[in-house]
Amino acid sequence: MKKILSFLFALVFSISMMNAQTVVRNGVFSNMYVGISGGVTTGTVTAPIANFNAPVDFKTLPYNAALEIGKNVTPITGFSLNTYARPDFTNGFAMNRLDITGNTKFNLMNLFGGYNGRPRVFEIQTVTGIGLEYKFNGQPNPWDMGLNAGLEFDFNLGKNRAWYITFTPMVAAHEIIMNTQQIQNMAENAELQANLGIAYRFGSRKTGSHNFVICPYTHTEEEYEEICNMYDECMNRPVETIVDTVIVERIVEVEKIVEGSDTNGVLNVITFPKNSSTIPAVEMQQLEIIMQCYEKDQLVVIIGSADSKTGSEQYNFRLAQLRADAVAKVFTDNGFTNVETDTKLDAFDATELSRCAIITK
Repeated sequence: MKKILSFLFALVFSISMMNAQTVVRNGVFSNMYVGISGGVTTGTVTAPIANFNAPVDFKTLPYNAALEIGKNVTPITGFSLNTYARPDFTNGFAMNRLDITGNTKFNLMNLFGGYNGRPRVFEIQTVTGIGLEYKFNGQPNPWDMGLNAGLEFDFNLGKNRAWYITFTPMVAAHEIIMNTQQIQNMAENAELQANLGIAYRFGSRKTGSHNFVICPYTHTEEEYEEICNMYDECMNRPVETIVDTVIVERIVEVEKIVEGSDTNGVLNVITFPKNSSTIPAVEMQQLEIIMQCYEKDQLVVIIGSADSKTGSEQYNFRLAQLRADAVAKVFTDNGFTNVETDTKLDAFDATELSRCAIITK
């Protein structure tokens, strides 16, 4: 059994690493969420089949109400703490049981499909946990150990994906395990539980998002090797040569970029992830600061750029235009009346810097 569990853990960990993406790291309390839910249990897993034709007595149904506080550590993995209160309405109102459970979660959609910068409208997560249960009428042994395993179906709402509805069917078992017989009892008395609830993800001031933000400043292996070669080349040059060469090269480069544009030499750069024309949250904050330096009626020229190392020339020019249009739209939405766009491939020597929109005036 231990070998099987170890193999499954290693498999999930390996897939997680293969699908891992670099995301902007925030504080301890970022990517946290809180949710409430309610539901019923069946008494045992086989109870729905055995009592299929029996009338339902809603007073005797084993209801529960839950409060969940959790944190997503990565787009794939997370953990939470659940408190379940199980009331009894048979003779008025009384508290039957109280459960406290620690859960681990794996987002299957991000695990196998990758994370695209925001949660999907519909997602599935695995939920497994262990905890303690206190039975108010369970003297002389009121404490039990609890195990649960199930799935969580999330329906993400709105543009920001801050709120989401959860539906969680799971199998839960309760027993103090002291010997093999009690393990068998726990399995035989396992309950089928289903909860419906709503949850809220807290936002981050750093990224301006309620979810993980993919870091745009990542390097491929080829780009990293190119940077290392540039570093080695610089280390072997005399200092005077490095200063003169770099300054001259950058001046020529800036002149090429703004050639034909009405500019006084002021350049601002908004970078984009690979193959994307969506402005990242971090860059959007920078863009808001940049706009404060411009008059509403002055000419603003936005030059979209893409690197030519991947994709066809037609595709890259189209991508460059989309990047320019995305930044231009932000300007026009904020009341700027004289905005023009242009395109260029490989605006800078560095591949990642070329995935950008250059703002000139």
